[in-house]
Amino acid sequence: SVLEHKETPGLGDKMEKKKATWSEQFDGKDLTTFKLKVTKEGGDVDAITAATISSRAFCDAAQRAYDELGKIDK
Repeated sequence: SVLEHKETPGLGDKMEKKKATWSEQFDGKDLTTFKLKVTKEGGDVDAITAATISSRAFCDAAQRAYDELGKIDK
């Protein structure tokens, strides 16, 4: 989940669970098959309208965390 951001209220702040349901599309996904990129880039994530850059950043952060976790498990 998002801990901190400086997004425009009503736009990018929709990544916060208390503001919108956008982040629910990540719940329960298998990251070996779910593509953590916005659909514009061939991924499986529906970007936040008018906040595509923030959506990309969220996906990038999630992918980096998943990749680092994979290094620990080995």
